[in-house]
Amino acid sequence: PPEITELTKSLTLTVGESVELTVTADGDEPFVYEWSRDGEVIEGANASQLSLPDVASSDAGNYTVVVSNVAGQAESGVVVVTIVAPIRIVTQPEGATAILGDTVMLQVVVEGTEPITYFWYHDGELVEGGTESTLRLAKVQVADSGSYNVLVQNQGGTAISDLAELVVLSPPEITQLTESLTVIDGESVELQVTAVGSEPLAYQWSKDGEAIEGATTPALRLAKVAQSDAGDYTVSVSNAAGQAESDVVTVKVIEPVRIVTQPEGATAILGDTVMLQVVVEGTEPITYAWYHDGEMVEGGTESSLRLAKVQVADSGSYNVLVQNEGGTAVSEMAELIVLLPPEITQLTESLTLIEGESVELRVTATGSEPLTYQWLKNGEQVDGA
Repeated sequence: PPEITELTKSLTLTVGESVELTVTADGDEPFVYEWSRDGEVIEGANASQLSLPDVASSDAGNYTVVVSNVAGQAESGVVVVTIVAPIRIVTQPEGATAILGDTVMLQVVVEGTEPITYFWYHDGELVEGGTESTLRLAKVQVADSGSYNVLVQNQGGTAISDLAELVVLSPPEITQLTESLTVIDGESVELQVTAVGSEPLAYQWSKDGEAIEGATTPALRLAKVAQSDAGDYTVSVSNAAGQAESDVVTVKVIEPVRIVTQPEGATAILGDTVMLQVVVEGTEPITYAWYHDGEMVEGGTESSLRLAKVQVADSGSYNVLVQNEGGTAVSEMAELIVLLPPEITQLTESLTLIEGESVELRVTATGSEPLTYQWLKNGEQVDGA
């Protein structure tokens, strides 16, 4: 009867390879051969060799052969044929754009016989822990930006994926901003903001909560400011990752003080009360300082200067210095004249004359010039006297 002396050992093949299973037996010829796979007889497999050309996954299985002659038969052991499908990337990893702190998932889909190993690379450097089909990057930082790919491998070979670009965007952060300021009417000023973050950065300035048309650069120039330019300014800086709102920059516009109505001179009688006044325009607070012949008037700190019960010493030149944050203005001079009523200091005394004599009646008076005189006799004006 047949006795099997040699048999191909179990083996592993890659899809597309070819192999020949062979059996050798001792005994009286002729032999009849019958190959089976997984217990099923293979039609036409009646030789000592079984050719498996260009194997596919369907060729994997447990192969046996029965050798027989007229004296009997012998059944072989099992030849296990394992078919390995080479690794093949079905879906390439895709690039992504992420915001700083996000979690990103890069994934590859492959086909092939297990076990499959994965090795992820970032800019050519092996990623620690990157040994799965999915690479999870938690709380990404700017340093995580770059090119990623994966090497996949099994018994049948190796495949390398395409590169997938990861872009990590940093939201804007404002690092510098012009502080609140006071500007004099007519001056020019520039408000500036400095921000960091992923380019491109977009800017939008607002005034009192309303967007300023065309104000889309890091600097906002206010040329020849007027009162209408005063207000609270802010700027928003944005990019694809988010937006940052600035603090408030308060712009105060000061209108310099300006004299609208100059103080007017006056003529007063001794003991009268006199009012000198100036009318000004400008941003409050405004301070006043009145001067009399170059000397500061005590208490003269209002727009009106009240001189009560004026004396001769109050006569002279008056002016006022007005001041606010925007500057100083000095008024013109206003002359105050204090008139003294006449006072008779000497008068010829009553006298007795002899008819035919001559005499001169004389009066001496003090008071503001010019003094006018009119003599009377018995209550009647003396013509020409």
